[in-house]
Amino acid sequence: MSYQIKFEEIMKNKSLNISWMVLLLATTTLMSCFKKPTEPPIRPIPVGKIYTLEEVFNKGTNYTFDTIASVFCTVTADESNGNLYKQVFVQDGETAMQLVFTEGSNFKIGDSIRIYLNGLTVYNYNGIMQLRTIQPDSNIVVIANHRYIQPAPVTISQVTSGQFTGRLVQLMDVEFQDFELGSTFADKTNLLTENHTLQDCDGKTIIVRTSGYASFADAQLPRGKGSMVAIASVYNSTYQMIVRSFVEVAMDSVRCDGTWGPNFLFKESFASDQGDFTTKNLVGSQVWYYASSYSCMVMSGYQAPDYFNNDDWLISPSIDLSVITMDHVNLSFEHAARYGSAYPTHLTVWVSTNYDGTNLNEEDWTQVNVPTYPSGSDWSFVQSGAINLDQFVGATNFHFALRYTSTPSACATWEVKNAVIILSE
Repeated sequence: MSYQIKFEEIMKNKSLNISWMVLLLATTTLMSCFKKPTEPPIRPIPVGKIYTLEEVFNKGTNYTFDTIASVFCTVTADESNGNLYKQVFVQDGETAMQLVFTEGSNFKIGDSIRIYLNGLTVYNYNGIMQLRTIQPDSNIVVIANHRYIQPAPVTISQVTSGQFTGRLVQLMDVEFQDFELGSTFADKTNLLTENHTLQDCDGKTIIVRTSGYASFADAQLPRGKGSMVAIASVYNSTYQMIVRSFVEVAMDSVRCDGTWGPNFLFKESFASDQGDFTTKNLVGSQVWYYASSYSCMVMSGYQAPDYFNNDDWLISPSIDLSVITMDHVNLSFEHAARYGSAYPTHLTVWVSTNYDGTNLNEEDWTQVNVPTYPSGSDWSFVQSGAINLDQFVGATNFHFALRYTSTPSACATWEVKNAVIILSE
């Protein structure tokens, strides 16, 4: 009896083991149907003949490589900040070129790369040498990272001579020319590219060109003097700087003239026309007009051989004084006057915070003091002096107007230019 029981137990265990083996075999067979597909092999990019970047550069425009060849170089400007699109700059020694891709790329500044040249075209695009029709995945091999090239210290004159075109450079002791406070590198709201003029202490200038898509497009232009690291580029005969990063624009020293620079909230030079100013004629037939030969606005009540009664206003566009963070706001302009007397009576400045742009009611305006008037002995322009506007800070619809009046016995000619509103600490 005991042997019979033991035999049956063995057979039961055997049946159980067989069942598990069958299940394991079935599971293994099923899993084999869902194994990870084999990834296609990565196609190696051949090397072929090795060119230097200088040799590629010297091939000249419209040369297309038709053999297996490569060139080694380093990325000096990439697409990461939005100031370049489907483009990067590369450099090897003193030779630099722009790479133009068929699509966006992820290459970074400092990437040491090999470019597969077969099928690529060398092209001179308005002065900048390019390699075109590059496919990032098919033409570029990244060899190493963080192989940064140091910018060459240069002057504006050296850049505009053309000897550093395409290269990474650093300008020292430069500053942006006159600008209104709040001016930004580009128009980020409307995604518009803008140019701003950079100058050195010798008066040499160059354009800084920034895309509205740049990450720093809405950054305010610095008011001081300092350095800028950027790519030296050119479009036709216009040399320009292409900034890689806002942190590489370090202008926090006093300007060339020893000041911190004017913080222009508003500026109209009348250099080419009357700008956004409007005129209102209340009395008389004479009106404010733009004198191109003198680059200024002019008003006179004289019409040979007589003097006439006049009341004419030259009115600024609306100016927002609600976002001012500095202590003082001042208006000033340059003016010249002759053939009259009692200038403070007939040549005056008025301000308003509720002018609707159409209906000129004198009760909506307040006269402000003009510190300095011309002598009247010649046509020399003098500064009006600072006209304090502190009491109007906070106004969102501020206007100022230059009001001219004359009579048959007192009739001057008034010339005005370079009207500015400046903020100071």
